[in-house]
Amino acid sequence: MKTHTKLKFMALAALTVGMAANSAVVHADDARTVTTDGSVKIMQSDAPTRVLNPLDPKDKTPGTVANGDNTKNAGGEGLTLDYVSQLDFGQLKLDPNAATTVYAKPDQWTGQDGKTISVPNRFQVTDKRLGADAWKVSLSASDLKSEEKDSQGNTVKLKNAFITLLESSVVDGQVRDASNHFGLSKAIKVYMGDGQATDVLAVNDKDVAKGTFINLFNPAKAGEGVSLTVPAESYTTKGLKSAEFTTKLTWTLTSAPI
Repeated sequence: MKTHTKLKFMALAALTVGMAANSAVVHADDARTVTTDGSVKIMQSDAPTRVLNPLDPKDKTPGTVANGDNTKNAGGEGLTLDYVSQLDFGQLKLDPNAATTVYAKPDQWTGQDGKTISVPNRFQVTDKRLGADAWKVSLSASDLKSEEKDSQGNTVKLKNAFITLLESSVVDGQVRDASNHFGLSKAIKVYMGDGQATDVLAVNDKDVAKGTFINLFNPAKAGEGVSLTVPAESYTTKGLKSAEFTTKLTWTLTSAPI
């Protein structure tokens, strides 16, 4: 019994050594692969959208604008019109012999340090949507009219008046010049009361602009970015007298699939 047991042990040992020797060599025919799954849920950014300092968008320190937020993040899910300047043209003295032009007052930005500076008229768009959809902003203007009625009870309107948006320049949220992503014009005229929406800013064909972008009007001269022109013939408008005239400006942000 002892001899039998010993021989059996030796046989097992020899078999084990043989298996170890064979396992040291792996041939291609012996390779095996295992495929596992990796998964992640992709979601669009949920970073808060805020009105940025147009002169230093990279500084995320909150500030305030003189006229407050007038858009309430107008737009669809992920695509928002964050801010648009209110345009105050001050006073305009009509000339019976020539068209008269005045500029809108610059915006005012107050930092957390309490200092207020003049900044260009502008609008701000944020696109956080996933994918390659583009977008554009257009503008239309209602009649330039007086809140006071003439002696016949009719509203006084100044015909053929128009707004000009000058020298657009676009920066992104990191203060980088992003103008090359857009088709820009040195001067865009928007006639009041003609019912037409004029494209102001549009992402170039086959281009993508994701993140936050600020369209500045004539950033080199903060007080000369948007002008109002009233033609000479308005001088003889029936029922015209010195009064406050207003117009409704409609800024429209739309998605534009590529």
